[in-house]
Amino acid sequence: YQPDGWHQYGPSTGVQRHRGLSYVIAPGFWRADKNEPASPRFSKEEWYSMVQNMVKSNEPFQLIISFNEWGEGTAIESAEEWSSSSGHGYYIDALHDHPTNRQKQPNSDNDDDKKPLISSGG
Repeated sequence: YQPDGWHQYGPSTGVQRHRGLSYVIAPGFWRADKNEPASPRFSKEEWYSMVQNMVKSNEPFQLIISFNEWGEGTAIESAEEWSSSSGHGYYIDALHDHPTNRQKQPNSDNDDDKKPLISSGG
């Protein structure tokens, strides 16, 4: 299933919602070449709330900027700064603790639905 839609890349605002299209969250935004953050990193509690609100939105695109973009200060992959008992860090823990409630699309007789979404190229 590939939804038709659109999302905006703009991590400096923390949350961007375009109703009916996308809900995008970022843990903060601090480019490596700047002295000050455009958006300070959100606390554990704030991040959990952001994830919960994103999931509740039920928007077709629910995106996180980003998993490992350290140059923009938006990484959520595990790090000492936000370590947790799981070993993954509280940013990833929040995603694990708030799974989406979107269901898989029912099977279809349309052959286009059976094509892989990602091609290996050749």
